[in-house]
Amino acid sequence: MPEPMVTPSRTFNFEKMKSPRLHANSEAPGSYRIATLISETVINAGATLTFEQYISGYGEISGAKIQCYISSDIFSSETSLVRCSLATENEQHIVWGSIEQRIEGSGFRMALEGVHPPHWGKSTIFVDASERINSVITEMHYKNPPFTYILSTKKKIKSGVHYIDFYLTFFNGREWVTNKERVEFKIRNFFEKHNKAISWLAIVASALAIIRLAAVPCVEWLISLF
Repeated sequence: MPEPMVTPSRTFNFEKMKSPRLHANSEAPGSYRIATLISETVINAGATLTFEQYISGYGEISGAKIQCYISSDIFSSETSLVRCSLATENEQHIVWGSIEQRIEGSGFRMALEGVHPPHWGKSTIFVDASERINSVITEMHYKNPPFTYILSTKKKIKSGVHYIDFYLTFFNGREWVTNKERVEFKIRNFFEKHNKAISWLAIVASALAIIRLAAVPCVEWLISLF
């Protein structure tokens, strides 16, 4: 049976969990990838690029980090940020997005640390999210997604395609693994930005040309009558 990805609230008792992951083969080498959800990939210069990220997978994982590289200096460091980190709300429900980290220059990096009950021996955010499915809480939406990016583009930047590369690195119990997720987006040029206005001007110009072609013969015919 399917389970919802968007969970309004969820109470966890980490102290009673023997380990972060308890499903079959949870101690086998882990396999994880970043999953990005973005609704709008074509924007104007000065607009804000917003998207969500999750990390999907299962198995052994430790020492996880995300390294981000931005293709060019197009975001304002004063207003660009990522909301992340796990916290408890109302002393019972876990929620994502408790910390805001500024994004400056050509990128950023973060260590993926989270829950740390003493008997686990390590801090992790890769914790079982279901008793039936081998899913982890980084795949789930608890009030917010695990990572929310709010990136404000500068008003004067080069149009065209830009990208952000995300590298997820972790130890899977046997070896270090790195995988990559690229987020591409496009900044509209002048003509794309003013496409509607240009289209209307073209329509008006065409209409005037048609009127002129029709009106001139009519005027000449009227003059010929006198």
